[in-house]
Amino acid sequence: MYSRFWNRLSGSVLACCLIALVTACSSDPVGHTVPVRGTVTVAGKQLKSGSIAFWPDADKGNSSKFEAGSPIDENGNYELFTHGKVGAPLGAYKVTVSAQEPSDPKNPYSRPKFLVPDAYRTKESTPLRIEVVNNPTPQAYEIIMK
Repeated sequence: MYSRFWNRLSGSVLACCLIALVTACSSDPVGHTVPVRGTVTVAGKQLKSGSIAFWPDADKGNSSKFEAGSPIDENGNYELFTHGKVGAPLGAYKVTVSAQEPSDPKNPYSRPKFLVPDAYRTKESTPLRIEVVNNPTPQAYEIIMK
């Protein structure tokens, strides 16, 4: 009689542990995201390569633990992903852009030529700030550098 009780109890405990484990493993650390797409221009020309990163701006109340990023395609377009998930969480971000090419087109190992002004390359110095919102205006996520 006691062995049946313990078998049922241990089976129930095992089931509860499995449910807790599945729930913990399937939780979404990023949370709600919204699509963020735009183009990147430097000195009036679309950037044709590189990458863009949106860094949560804690000074403006964005406590997200994850930055959002994207490669920049040959037409200057980007679409953000955060921790493998399409889009970015709502909130304020500092935006950095990185793009370079070899200084000597005939030598891919030559010193890199940066295609973006220095200030835009680090989150500490970038003047670019973006607010990710639910209903952005059509040009809300356009990145324009001088």
